[in-house]
Amino acid sequence: MIARAYTESDFPLVQQWAEARGLVIAPILMGNRGFVIEDENGPCAVAMIYLLFEVPLAIVDNLITRPGLPGRRALIAWRQLWRCITAYLKALRTPDGVNLGYRIVRTYCNARLTGLAKAEGWSAAEHQSKQVYYALP
Repeated sequence: MIARAYTESDFPLVQQWAEARGLVIAPILMGNRGFVIEDENGPCAVAMIYLLFEVPLAIVDNLITRPGLPGRRALIAWRQLWRCITAYLKALRTPDGVNLGYRIVRTYCNARLTGLAKAEGWSAAEHQSKQVYYALP
């Protein structure tokens, strides 16, 4: 598997994946900080990173895999994404070279990924949540 930067041209495919899972995403919400993992069949996983500037918190969102991707392959893709995300956050600097200090990463995920994340050192708040959103007119 290889990693690359997310581009706007990836959106139609990612939107198909999201719709197959009952999720709603919009191009304006994808941002410009994300990674795509590809296997021999093309893109298989995506994740976007959103940075909060008031506090050193990064949010991973729109973490979506290709429908039908076997669990073992999804696990490998997640680990590849996580390596990309951590390397990216560690490399963030001010124009004069000072590390921006992002130390906390948060995401919402399904139970399967929660178990994997916990095994890799993440903490988890065990509660159910639903995606809700409101688009201002």
